[in-house]
Amino acid sequence: MLVWDDPLPRAIKELLPEFEKATGYKVNMEIVPTTSVITKTTVGVTKTNADYDVVAVDEGNIPIVAPVMLPFDKWPQGKKFPKVGKDTVTAPMLDAATWDNVLLGFPINGNLYVWMTRKDLIENPTYRQQFKAKYGYDLRVPETFKELLDMAIFFHTNNVAIGFGNFATGAPGVHAEAIFMWESFGTKFIDRVNGKYVVVLDKKKAAEAMEFYKKLMAVAPPNAATLGHSERQVAFRTGKGVFSMFIWPN
Repeated sequence: MLVWDDPLPRAIKELLPEFEKATGYKVNMEIVPTTSVITKTTVGVTKTNADYDVVAVDEGNIPIVAPVMLPFDKWPQGKKFPKVGKDTVTAPMLDAATWDNVLLGFPINGNLYVWMTRKDLIENPTYRQQFKAKYGYDLRVPETFKELLDMAIFFHTNNVAIGFGNFATGAPGVHAEAIFMWESFGTKFIDRVNGKYVVVLDKKKAAEAMEFYKKLMAVAPPNAATLGHSERQVAFRTGKGVFSMFIWPN
């Protein structure tokens, strides 16, 4: 089994002795950095040979590995543990694991993001007074991109906290941030049209999104180009910390 390194696979690993005792199977779980998973998968898994029986696949890489994946409907029914049902996860999670209308795998880590904001900062009476005097509205959890930028700049320039926590590690980070910004500004990157996947990016809206993103990056950590989820979680809760960010609730 090949998986990326984050809290969920590590939690699953702790349960493996129970699974092995019940089934008689021996499970070898290889945990590697996120960016290494797709490289090892494309090299080690083909239509005729596989170094792994089970592989964790990031949603953005589904098209790459789709030709060698066994559709979920063809997965065997469990003998000791029942096959998990599709009704146990949300519809968007199933959609992320679907390619050409076929559910290829089963979501175990559905990329359901949450917005995290430093409560200690937005409830601080001094910061609230200073912010309202400068911007004319109350300091709170940002409700728009404009508010996010205003607050990020306020805390960053006053040396209180790093303004914005981005996600930029490798292809997954760049892909996630780009899609996040483009769709927030009203344009998709790719869509299915007449049975085929085509690029549908509105260049004007995409450019506006990237120009705004550059403003957020101006108040991001100095190591912004290498921030993954684990690094952002550490940055959020240590030192001056990150003021606000979009992240998995790990």
